Amino acid sequence: MITIIALIIVMVLLIIATTRYNVHPFLTLILAALVMGFVGGLDGNMVILKVTEGFGNTLKSIGIIIAFGTIIGAYLEKSGGAQAMASSIR
Repeated sequence: MITIIALIIVMVLLIIATTRYNVHPFLTLILAALVMGFVGGLDGNMVILKVTEGFGNTLKSIGIIIAFGTIIGAYLEKSGGAQAMASSIR
């Protein structure tokens, strides 16, 4: 029960940190994962291991998509396509 309450509190703090205080979402997610690992009863080494393992598994499955998206975004920015798309949306 304490884990569910902690999860709800961490989620609310995560939303507040990113929206009100403009903390980068990646940093808040890493911090939330660390806090939940300690609340879940893991020791420090195991928390770090599980966070890096989970991040690695996620990156392994979507890493190529992120790389291609970054490349396309860079091309759009250099060619002026991003500005044209933004102007047409207004």
